[in-house]
Amino acid sequence: TALLTEYVGYHERAAELSPGDLLALRNLAYSFQKNANYAKAIETYKRVLERAPQDADTWNRMGLAYELMGKDRDA
Repeated sequence: TALLTEYVGYHERAAELSPGDLLALRNLAYSFQKNANYAKAIETYKRVLERAPQDADTWNRMGLAYELMGKDRDA
């Protein structure tokens, strides 16, 4: 929907303005996921995990994105 697309735009801008902010990046990934853009969500979750490999919430959200893509083995 238009609202979800707008939501992605806000989070993209926040991540651009604060490139070191992991919360902004994680929120961007989640907005991709809510917009059913699972590949972009996973790509962005991986960027978070490169800097915070212990972030259990991000691992969980990325696993869910893989499941929603039908890639249960990767989850």
